[in-house]
Amino acid sequence: MKKINGCEKEIKYTAFISNGWNKTFKTKCGYFMDGKRQLCDTCKDKTLEQYLQEVHASQYEGLDDDMPDNFDNWVTNLNEKELRQYEADLLKQNIDLDINRELNPAN
Repeated sequence: MKKINGCEKEIKYTAFISNGWNKTFKTKCGYFMDGKRQLCDTCKDKTLEQYLQEVHASQYEGLDDDMPDNFDNWVTNLNEKELRQYEADLLKQNIDLDINRELNPAN
């Protein structure tokens, strides 16, 4: 299991096994399972600002007290191309998650 951004809340997901059989597994929100990122409902609907905060936090190496100001500076210094790329990344995640919701409504 590879951890990706998520709150680590325990969730269930359904995976296709074989011959039309599905099995429900437990994992934690944000873990990569069966080629898909498994997220709880709260994390599935995140905004661009929340996504940028996660990206910034994964790259940040300073003191916790300075993190909000550093985030504001970081966002301000993003050029249009970088911002559009982050928007595209979030959109792709949301599309993948919406497709996963359609295929596995029990999640």
